[in-house]
Amino acid sequence: MNTQLTRCHAENKKSLKPVDLYITSLDKRLGQRMETAMQGMHFRWKGVQISTQPYQDILSDVSPRNFVYLTADSPNVINSLDKEKVYIIGGIVDKNRHKVGEVRFAC
Repeated sequence: MNTQLTRCHAENKKSLKPVDLYITSLDKRLGQRMETAMQGMHFRWKGVQISTQPYQDILSDVSPRNFVYLTADSPNVINSLDKEKVYIIGGIVDKNRHKVGEVRFAC
């Protein structure tokens, strides 16, 4: 999981149009792993907001109708991003397919 987040940050950093990236609900096992294995490096990532709180608390000023939940199981395909929307990768999953965190992109 921490590898997925590291890759996500690295790709966003290289992007011609990087997005605001929020990693929320970062607690328990994943938070501890990022603190130890990554030596807290994620706290030094520029343009990334990190919190143990859920995204609803962090983004309380965003209308729920502007949340777009992304999942690989959906038959829908997004061809463009709307600047008014908040795109949520709902629980990036680990090898065991357990939800361990959330990543939020804002354009």
